[in-house]
Amino acid sequence: MLKKVKETYLDKLPAPYYTIPGNHDFADAAVWKGVFGYEDKHVVDKGDIGFVFANTADTKGGYVCPDYNFMKASLDAYKDKKMVFVILHIAPHIWNPEEKGTFVDCPEIVALLHSYANIKAVFHGHDHSLDGIRYTGKLPHLFDSHFGGSWGTDYKGYRIVEVTPDNKITTYQVNASQNPILNTNKL
Repeated sequence: MLKKVKETYLDKLPAPYYTIPGNHDFADAAVWKGVFGYEDKHVVDKGDIGFVFANTADTKGGYVCPDYNFMKASLDAYKDKKMVFVILHIAPHIWNPEEKGTFVDCPEIVALLHSYANIKAVFHGHDHSLDGIRYTGKLPHLFDSHFGGSWGTDYKGYRIVEVTPDNKITTYQVNASQNPILNTNKL
């Protein structure tokens, strides 16, 4: 199924794309690499900007904390970049008691994220009913609704992140059905 999604939809995007497994993908590092060409945790270097992608689900769909050693090594390698964005499907923090089971509690990962001043935002896609921003301390965690699936917000959407030459960051949510901007945040 992953190969079909890649070939039918993702490979037709007019821009480069990068992926990480979600809890419904049931894929290990070898499967992910076989389909996408990189493992289920990886980094992308874009000059002054670094991206850290880490898996937050096991092969049975269970929620797991990202690999701490991978995260630390990746963030250390990018410590001199102007900015880093972290992408984790399932958020590593439970904001409210009723959300237990939706997110996973990974205080060591949250502390690690807070220890790098150049991490500008963490992006999550797991909870399809969220399309806004939440914070751990001053670190923004952004959610992007969903473009697939049958539950969540009443629209299918996606998030755009723009970085200007003077390193100002703006992100906004788009309703893919109607294309209006739903919310905008300057980070």
